[in-house]
Parts: sequence; structure tokens; C-alpha cells
Amino acid sequence: MSVLLTLGDFRFSVNELDYHELERSTEYRHASTEIFGGDDQLHYTGPGADEITLNGVLYPHFKGREQHLDDLNEMGRSGKQYILTTGRGRVLGKWVILSKRVNETSIMKNGVALKNAFTITLRFAGRMGQ
Repeated sequence: MSVLLTLGDFRFSVNELDYHELERSTEYRHASTEIFGGDDQLHYTGPGADEITLNGVLYPHFKGREQHLDDLNEMGRSGKQYILTTGRGRVLGKWVILSKRVNETSIMKNGVALKNAFTITLRFAGRMGQ
């Protein structure tokens, strides 16, 4: 099984639940001091939010199971922090699940979706040992 990412015990893998896009957004905070007759001065105050958004598609009739999305839902509802590790073994720290969206399309007569597009947003919660 080719693992792309591991979030706690949950594995995003090519054979089960994979994503086709990973977007990372990192903010850097700056406070502004107004200067009379001049340009405002910016002062770095530290790191801001660090988020990863995963976009993918689950085809339960082909590979993967809808249970994978349910498992992620339970993880998000728990409010716990999970260790995020890349498929190459790089530990990215502790992360939480901020949101999960699923768009079910190609609905069959019995109400089962043949395609489940999903978006999962994670937020950095701290380094290991913090």
C-alpha cells in the first residue's frame, strides 16, 4: 500500500483513500504601528495559522470505502490532535481536522453515490513535545 499521508492512525493511500491535491497555506503575523506623517511600521509578532487542504475523490464502487470518510468525521468530532506524517516519514507535528466537505454525485436509484468528492482542512496545532 502506497501511503501518502498518515494522520494519527488514519492513512491516506493510493489504494484506499487518496487525494489529488494538497494545498498548504501559512500565515505570518505582523502588528502595525502608525507613524504620523510617514508609512506605518510593521513588526513581526510570530507565526500565524498553518493549514493544509486535501482535495480528492472517493469511488466506493472502484476503490476505497465510504467508511473512510466516516472515520475522518469521527476524528474531527473528537477534537483531538493527531500527528501528521508524510509518506516519506517526515513528521509535520500535531494537527487537528478543521472541516470536511463531501459532494456526492452520480447517484444511483438506491441513493448510493458512485463519486464522492471530498475536501478536508487541517490546522497545525503544535510541534512534537509541546
